[in-house]
Amino acid sequence: MNIWENLTDAEGILNINKEFDKRYFGTFLGYKKTSEEIEYFYVYDKDEETYHFRNKEGLIYKFNINEDNPEFFPVGLKRGFYSTKNNKVYYVSLLPKRQWKRSLFIDNYRVIDFFNYFTFVDINLNKRAAFFSFLENKPISVVDKNIFQSCLDKHFTLINTNFLLTKSVSLPKGFSLFYHKYLIGNFDETGTIFWLLKSPFIQEFIEESEKWSLTFKIKHYNDY
Repeated sequence: MNIWENLTDAEGILNINKEFDKRYFGTFLGYKKTSEEIEYFYVYDKDEETYHFRNKEGLIYKFNINEDNPEFFPVGLKRGFYSTKNNKVYYVSLLPKRQWKRSLFIDNYRVIDFFNYFTFVDINLNKRAAFFSFLENKPISVVDKNIFQSCLDKHFTLINTNFLLTKSVSLPKGFSLFYHKYLIGNFDETGTIFWLLKSPFIQEFIEESEKWSLTFKIKHYNDY
């Protein structure tokens, strides 16, 4: 079933288009190809009853949703870490306001740079291009010692939307681990010792790290 078949007022082409405009115009939508590959489109313009969609390469597609019946589905982003192909990492959160759109709408999200020793700074960002990258971010399937080399290569390793590994923000060598915007602790430069900070998110770290293919000892900073 297509997303517009569940619109509040789906009687008549005019009403269907009005509902589609209200809920989906200016949003990103997912589209499953016959190959089962997912492609993302941005609804950016319309001409009478024909809507204009743009993919990440900038190619334009035009659909009359009533006649062509394209099978799109709504998408969204969870709160957390995302990266772009220029080796930048961002923290994305949903703005606390009433949400009219039923799919990913740029104005409903706040994007903050998590670079420069990971100080939050509002920036000028091409959000449309960045959100295409964000939608394609995937968590690391196997978390092993390779995450440390990856971190050395580009200053961070995005494990998933909840956990981010960076070069140490407090020591000359080693690695820092963040749970959302909170520093959980630091690995030594070999990745075999993790110094755990006193934190309200220790349980989240324990549950996540049990899934990792890493061998390390945990030591507590507050033991000293």
